[in-house]
Amino acid sequence: MRFLLFISLMMSSFSSFSYSNEELIELIKEGGYVLMIRHTSRGSLEGDTLVRADRFSHCITGSSLSVRGVEEAKRMGERFRSNNIPISEFLSSPSCRCRQLMYYAFPGKFYEIKAEILYKYAKSAEENDRMKPILNYHFSHPIALAGTNRVISGHNNTIESLEITGMPPKPLGMGDVAVIRPMGNSNFEFVGTISRFF
Repeated sequence: MRFLLFISLMMSSFSSFSYSNEELIELIKEGGYVLMIRHTSRGSLEGDTLVRADRFSHCITGSSLSVRGVEEAKRMGERFRSNNIPISEFLSSPSCRCRQLMYYAFPGKFYEIKAEILYKYAKSAEENDRMKPILNYHFSHPIALAGTNRVISGHNNTIESLEITGMPPKPLGMGDVAVIRPMGNSNFEFVGTISRFF
């Protein structure tokens, strides 16, 4: 079964990363991947008010998950559990909605808040330059516990700020999970996106 899945994934690699959700879920059950989750639904707040709220980790309407987003996060966590996807490391942007996703999707799990995961527009140019190697490390260094995955709760621009081999131009939607293979020595590659994993 695993051999057939490997052949299927290899063949699909010639069609612009057209892996299905089901294929990617089977792949990450084996562990060894970084799973970059874009937070689930939030309100329509934009501009400087949103940036200030996110920079200082404030929870206000629009920077936090909406009622629908909370329910989506809970369903996402249930999908991780029902599919027996192993996770040993949990990292989050300091923004309210990313922390909320961790709280509702993975209740009781300890997660580390990392300022470098916050999207680049909420940080200064100097901060982005200083933090980029640290952000790269989160995506590139292998997971310490073999057979498990690392979850990163972040933003669409978290992943856009890095040059990832094979990253498609389509932005991550809310609730999407980018599957990334860490390769060590600051190297990693994009494998595919699980769309709306809730």
